Parts: sequence; C-alpha cells; structure tokens
Amino acid sequence: MTTTLPGWFRGFLVAMCLCGTGVFMPALAADPGEDKVKALQRERLATLREVADLTEAAARTGSVPVEKVIEARLAVFAAELELCAMHNERVRILEKTVVETRRLEAEAEKAVKSGTTPARVALIAKARRLEAEIALERAKHAKP
Repeated sequence: MTTTLPGWFRGFLVAMCLCGTGVFMPALAADPGEDKVKALQRERLATLREVADLTEAAARTGSVPVEKVIEARLAVFAAELELCAMHNERVRILEKTVVETRRLEAEAEKAVKSGTTPARVALIAKARRLEAEIALERAKHAKP
C-alpha cells in the first residue's frame, strides 16, 4: 500500500531539504515580478495562519482531529520557509518548527491516552517532529 503525501507537505519537505543544503539563497538580481510573488507569498502565509488557528480551535472542541492541526501548522512553517531570504531566518523558522512539533506531539500523545485519537496520530506527530529536527540540524551545519 502506498501513501500519498499532501502537496503542501511535499513542498514542506522539499523546502526543509533545500534549506539544509543551502540552495535557498537570496536573488542576486531583483526580478520585477518578485515583488508580486513575495506579496502573494505573504498573503498565502496570512491565510494559512488563519486556517491553522481555526483548525486548532476546532480541534479543542473535538470537531477536528489533532492530525489536521499538525498538517495546518506544518503548512504555515512551509510558507514561512518559502519567504526566508537569509540562512539565519531559515534556522529561526526551523527552530520554531521543532518547538511547535514537540507541542503537537505531546498533544497527540495526550489525545491517544484519553482514547480520543488513534495511536497512529501520535506516531505521525513524532515523525513530523523528527523531520523538523533533522532539517534544523542540517540547516545549522550548512554553509550560509
């Protein structure tokens, strides 16, 4: 059985891998269309933050599974990584990602213990946290 990753998550993984190799570098020459792209990226980030906040609020009431909160928060971090121009910004975003994935992992484990969430969700949360920690370590040791 094969599992398909959501498109946003594939983008997140690519962004995390690329930032670890130093591929994301500031543009050497300003592209006239780049301002429009940055504006669209900022709008996308604001939208994803709102989605994540609403998803987390819905999860607190039990109307949305914890798994959806994990997806929504990771989408926010992926969008933030896309906006990073400097290596130290990427490291800072990855550090925030690790902190947040630890929190989400703890919440998932708590939900599993209370019987409201299947055990696989806690394992997914753990895997996402480990991915974030790997990306952070790679970024810390990459040449800026």
